[in-house]
Amino acid sequence: MLEVGSWRLLTPSVEEDEKIEVGVVEVHPSLNRVAYATRSRHDRSQDLGKTKIIVHDYDHNNNTNNSNHNDNGHIVSSFSLRELNKRINEFRTKSHFSTMAASAAAHSHSQAEILHSLATTPPSTMPFTVQMLGAVQRISFLSRDAIRCVVPSGYVRDEPSMMQRLLIGFRRCAVVVSVFHLKQQDQESCARGVLVMAYIGPDDLDEYEPDEKARKRQPSSYPVPISENILAYGCYDGGIRFYDFIRRKQGQCHERV
Repeated sequence: MLEVGSWRLLTPSVEEDEKIEVGVVEVHPSLNRVAYATRSRHDRSQDLGKTKIIVHDYDHNNNTNNSNHNDNGHIVSSFSLRELNKRINEFRTKSHFSTMAASAAAHSHSQAEILHSLATTPPSTMPFTVQMLGAVQRISFLSRDAIRCVVPSGYVRDEPSMMQRLLIGFRRCAVVVSVFHLKQQDQESCARGVLVMAYIGPDDLDEYEPDEKARKRQPSSYPVPISENILAYGCYDGGIRFYDFIRRKQGQCHERV
């Protein structure tokens, strides 16, 4: 049993007297691991980009008050909301051009025609800003050892996985990310990174979709995993839709009579 005070949240590069505000916390269902969003209490600006999303392991058997971070666990990954927003925009742009190329190829366009179309057609996806994303509303673990605790047996492979995935929810969208860190020559310093694997939400977070049918297909609930790779979420039209974040495609839903 995890006792109150037996571990504390870790933050990278923080002064001893700096106060930290934690907005969202998620405890891993099977590992001694926690994910949370945090920012400095001394920062009175409205810049949400300074928000940090942190994943760290903790030792629940350590009941000391030692201030040494290594005695209470270690940070697995840490990245700012500004960095995540940049990765989301990169992902959406790549997805847009991939869709265009696939559509052109399906209509038997030549390679030269496809390249010309990609070069001359402006992206329909406008870049997001951090303020458009808004504050982090929810964080969930999506690694196999976490999903195995919430879905029926047989829907998650038994093999262990080193990939650490998170589902991060915002006001009007959600993203699936893979978090990792790369050790540098200095073993005490790490270049931590985040890779966006999926985006679920409208093309424009700042405006509501003028097309009523398209607007009703937008997510109205936080996605939940129903298998290792598939998320389910409610929509404004009353339906439930499914998204395979490995194949990056919408799933088919068959109604039962």
